[in-house]
Amino acid sequence: EVARLKPILPAPIKSTLGFVRVIGKLN
Repeated sequence: EVARLKPILPAPIKSTLGFVRVIGKLN
């Protein structure tokens, strides 16, 4: 299961970090 999830994880993490950066800029 871990091997199957590894390729999927990076995208959501990157988008989440980008979203947090945008919120930080607005605040």
